[in-house]
Amino acid sequence: MPAGRLDLAIALLGHAVTAAVAIAASLAILGARGAGQGARIVTFDPDRSVIAFIEALPEEIGEAALRDRIAGFHDAILAETAAFARANDLVLLDSAAVLTGAEDVTERILDRVLAR
Repeated sequence: MPAGRLDLAIALLGHAVTAAVAIAASLAILGARGAGQGARIVTFDPDRSVIAFIEALPEEIGEAALRDRIAGFHDAILAETAAFARANDLVLLDSAAVLTGAEDVTERILDRVLAR
């Protein structure tokens, strides 16, 4: 795959993961507990998740397979961040939005995503 297309795919995936985490955080806040009452705030690093995804890709992958993997990764991130937040009574924020003081749960979620 040409480097330009891979760079574009990586950039788009990064934006999609950031959006997915933002959506999951919003859903957690507005969920059954009523605006996140009692929920703990933690962070998730979408950039690190994209890097882990890229590192897990086979060296040789066709365009169609890459598109499928990107879509699958995106769906898995959406599902796992929302499920993790609900199961643990958490509000997930993008780590770039938090300067300090919140636990980072990126690796815990990535383990679940990459195991799919």
